[in-house]
Amino acid sequence: MILPGRPSFRLEDGKDEGEEPGREMHETSIAYKVLAASVGEAQRRGLQRLPAIHLRVGSLWGVEPASFATQVAVFARGTALEGAKLHIEIVPAIARCRSCGMEVRDARLRDPAFLHNLAHGPVLVEALLSCPGCKGGAVAIEQGRELEIVGVEG
Repeated sequence: MILPGRPSFRLEDGKDEGEEPGREMHETSIAYKVLAASVGEAQRRGLQRLPAIHLRVGSLWGVEPASFATQVAVFARGTALEGAKLHIEIVPAIARCRSCGMEVRDARLRDPAFLHNLAHGPVLVEALLSCPGCKGGAVAIEQGRELEIVGVEG
């Protein structure tokens, strides 16, 4: 059964101290954070095993679900998460112009290779986008940076 309520816990938007999403963080460190948070939650709830975990991961993290699941499985050996099934919802990136409010539909926001490279580099996605409507440069990411555990089964 999935435990009810709001998301069980966020992973601090995936940030380490002084770190921005998509900077210096890769699947291995994200997988470790998911494992640590999940095992901590299992202990807090007195659960011996978590057969499944449900995640929401923004596409700007550049996470490839199969590779990510493998990383978690490696770290999970000998923990309450060993053998757990990961249900990963990839949240697409959505950008909006701060000046006119138009949704910015840039094909690169749906390109896995672009997103993967972006997640591993120092460039902020907002610096690469501009509004096609008003030609303004102030674009804000509304969605796509999520990193949260939305439910655990126990």
